[in-house]
Amino acid sequence: MEKNKTKQLKYALLQDLSERLNMHSFEKRVIGQSVIKKMEKGLISIHLMYIEHQEDLDVTVDFGIRFDEVESMGHMGNALLTKKEKKGTFTIGAELGNVRDGRQRRWTIIREGDIPAIAESMFQSIKTVILPLIDRYLEKEAVYNLCLRDDEKAVLLCPINYKRAINAVALAVIMKKDLDVISLIIKQKQDYLRKQDEFGLEIFNSFIENLELNGYKKKEKRND
Repeated sequence: MEKNKTKQLKYALLQDLSERLNMHSFEKRVIGQSVIKKMEKGLISIHLMYIEHQEDLDVTVDFGIRFDEVESMGHMGNALLTKKEKKGTFTIGAELGNVRDGRQRRWTIIREGDIPAIAESMFQSIKTVILPLIDRYLEKEAVYNLCLRDDEKAVLLCPINYKRAINAVALAVIMKKDLDVISLIIKQKQDYLRKQDEFGLEIFNSFIENLELNGYKKKEKRND
């Protein structure tokens, strides 16, 4: 498929989808490959991913919820990402098909005339699958309770082990949980990462060290 034609199809699909999502308070303005909704100290994104073929264009849909405070705290001391990249990370998110069916869902565009039907199909799937999830996890407490866990649902919505651990601790600090609770979360996540993800354990421990350098102190054990 010609590059100019592919670009036109991508733009036309995003514009059509943004018009439909506008009734749910998403902005009509398209940013990159996303339609967004701003929230206080955060952002919700519906994002399209394109898989280009010679004769057609496949599209997938994913969503992300970003809490600015969580992302800012989680990136303390992180030299791997640029400042711009740090602004583009999300606290939780997932691909629509994996949420609904346990496998990726693709829509295929061959010509511009396909777009209205595909945009409507995407919109209906977003309404039934993604928007209810967004409503469920709009509050920090809900995301905190999710990221405390390491079960199938938690992995689906936050698949990187150390990111899930960082989220749990960051949210506990932001929500001013008791120091005993925070220290227990840290230990539990360290134990989990030690078994599952040694590289992730290093990143998590580095985050904890930076957290302490920036004013948080773990509850010290008493030797009474």
